[in-house]
This record gives sequence, structure tokens and C-alpha cells, in this order.
Amino acid sequence: MVEDRLRTPLAGWRPSRSLYMFAIVPPQPFYDEVRALQKEIAERYDTHEALRRPVHITLIPPFESEHEEEHQLIKFTTEFAATRSHFTIDIHGFGQFRERVIYVRPIESEPLMHMRDALKDAFRLHFPLLTPRQSHDEFHPHITIGYRDLTHAGFQHAWPEYEKRPFERQFSVESIVLLRHDGRWVEVTSARLASSE
Repeated sequence: MVEDRLRTPLAGWRPSRSLYMFAIVPPQPFYDEVRALQKEIAERYDTHEALRRPVHITLIPPFESEHEEEHQLIKFTTEFAATRSHFTIDIHGFGQFRERVIYVRPIESEPLMHMRDALKDAFRLHFPLLTPRQSHDEFHPHITIGYRDLTHAGFQHAWPEYEKRPFERQFSVESIVLLRHDGRWVEVTSARLASSE
């Protein structure tokens, strides 16, 4: 029927706007270690939302933008990355938010915090009309393993284990990533940071 055809999206069609965000996506083998932790907590405590996203540290929370502006976001990402140097992130155990979210805890190092502050300021300057859905004035770096679909009872069972569990790692940050949500989060571009000073 005509009505059915109107309700069915055309092949290749997508809305004119999407959600985007800036993030650090860690390299292998650390990426797979965190993915294994996400699978572990999903299987044991029935929390699966973290598995629907790439392993990442959010730098700028999701914001909505027109697709026709995507090339400007890519250009911005590349130009910003060229002004920053490689650095390392140290991981120290696990943390939690509001008794609902469990995460791998990156140390709030000076290079990480400075890069994120510089990105936030540059983003506001270049895209004053694009507003993240969540406040990004405060920055608490984290890599989620148990998301907000973790029940209160699940959290009460899981957190005492992860709170005491040792997990010390280090990885090099050599790029920042622009992600777009098209039903799932996909990488738009990965922009390499300048070489270490």
C-alpha cells in the first residue's frame, strides 16, 4: 500500500542530523582487555549498554549536528590534533558513578586534562551553536564497563568485587576520534596527534 511505502525508509536514507562526540579510543591490546571486562559484567549482572559503544574516554559528550557540517567537524578534528602531542594514560583500578555506573579509572594526568580543556575551548569557539546534551564543564575521565542499565541490586553485588580488584595498565594516546551515531556509534575520523615533544 502507499501508506506502507511512505513509512518504509528508502535504501541508504538517513536523517539530516546525527549525534556526534569526540573521544579517545584506546589501542590494542588494552581495548580488548576492557571489552572482555564489559562482556564479563554483562554476562554476570545483565548490563549490556556498554557493549553497544566502542571502548572510549569521552572528551566532548554527544551533540547534534547537520550531516552537511560533518566535513567541518572532520577538518576541526584534524587541525586540533595537529596542535597536541602524544601522551600516556595510566589506569588505576575501577570507579563508580551514582551507584549505577562502573568504570575503568584513568588517572587525571596533566596532559589529559590540558588536552581535554583545550578541545572544549576550541570546540566552543568554532561551533558556538552546537551544544552537547550533557554539561561538559566538568571532566571526569572514565571507561565504562557497567552502564546505566545496571540495576541497583546488580550494582550492590558487582561493586564490592570491582572496587577491590587490581587493574593497573598504561597506554599511549596517539589520536582523537570523532564518532557518529547511526543506530550505533561509528568512527568518522581518527586524527593523529603530533609526535611527542
